[in-house]
Amino acid sequence: MLEGLVALKRSLEEQRRHVAIIIGLLGGETTNGEEQMIENLKEELDIEKQKNLKLEMEMEFLKIAISGASAAASFPK
Repeated sequence: MLEGLVALKRSLEEQRRHVAIIIGLLGGETTNGEEQMIENLKEELDIEKQKNLKLEMEMEFLKIAISGASAAASFPK
């Protein structure tokens, strides 16, 4: 699961770089096609952020579940 988070983080950083490069190249002047491409990249970035947040929440849940299971196993029966 941690590998998935790392891969998502890399993907997110790559997309962020692409958006920054495009915005820098355009220098504020955009055509409709360019604006659409920027908007699409921003949407993809938001989707990746949401996926990343869900995976982080799942990881925290699993950490809690694992720590609870190990604590329960350490109690004498």
